[in-house]
Amino acid sequence: MTSSSLPDDTTPASTSVEELSAASSLQNLSEASLTYITNYRAQLMELKQKAQEGYDKTILTLSASSLGISFAFVKDIVPLDQAEFNILLLIAWICWGFSLAAVLFAYYMSHQAFRDAIKQVDNALNQGNLIAIYQTHLGGWKDRATSFLNASAGVLFIAGVALLIIFISRNIV
Repeated sequence: MTSSSLPDDTTPASTSVEELSAASSLQNLSEASLTYITNYRAQLMELKQKAQEGYDKTILTLSASSLGISFAFVKDIVPLDQAEFNILLLIAWICWGFSLAAVLFAYYMSHQAFRDAIKQVDNALNQGNLIAIYQTHLGGWKDRATSFLNASAGVLFIAGVALLIIFISRNIV
């Protein structure tokens, strides 16, 4: 998540964690507090989605480009019939392929996690139990899976780059 937050002038002075903890239902919250929470929820959803889209697009572009460029140009840098440690090149390609797959699967899981998180927040609002929002992991296991897939995609991309660099450095004529 980015470091942005709602501007200070939109935060009601009475809204605090203590107020939320003390409120046993939505009726005990001020209208300004409820509006703030609803707006904050919407902003969090928007910011998270933008940040995630940027990361996913970056990894997708870099992995696909690295895979394509290495297919096209490695033979010009290193004659493959004379190359040693060809397994490094193969593993780099596999890393980039898995990186692409991880990003694509993360797109799907992210959509599912957002859907579940929205349902969880809506249920808490409908039941008048805002504390439930903070007592559960919004998005559940799907959100955790998305985080794991995103981290894996980045690690796999970097591993692929490192392996290609090692392959080329060991084979430059």
